[in-house]
Amino acid sequence: MAIRKVRLTEAELTRLIKNIVTETQAEMEEGWLEDKFKDVKRYTTGYGDEGEKKGAEKRFFEKLDELESEVLEDIENYRYETEEKWEEAKERIIGQGEENRFMGELTMVYPRETARGRFMPGFVNYIKGQSRGSKLMSDLGSAAGSTTRSYQSNAKSN
Repeated sequence: MAIRKVRLTEAELTRLIKNIVTETQAEMEEGWLEDKFKDVKRYTTGYGDEGEKKGAEKRFFEKLDELESEVLEDIENYRYETEEKWEEAKERIIGQGEENRFMGELTMVYPRETARGRFMPGFVNYIKGQSRGSKLMSDLGSAAGSTTRSYQSNAKSN
């Protein structure tokens, strides 16, 4: 393959660059590049786009409504004892979900008798979630911390 020199006017070069940009945008709209971008965004933030976040938010509130109906049916056996206290707790739970971008999950800890015969009231619990990227960074930080502690321990013993 022989290398050839091509002369372009400024207008031709500008038109060529505009065409490349237009084609790239078209590819993004077709989905290939957009899907790759969503995968990266999902890995780092937990959601590929705003629609996925809205879906998680919707599932959060549906689950909260379901758990709320269980709590209110038998409120005296839950930590909240009254509907007013439940409403305060519910606002805290919603705040936790919003702060965590609705990546976590809601669970119910049901009222029960302990092995020693004590009564433990039930409650709704929000378990914080995280994106794969932030989990990776957290795991790396933990590994680095334990390596540093191990190194320091070995240095002291020598």
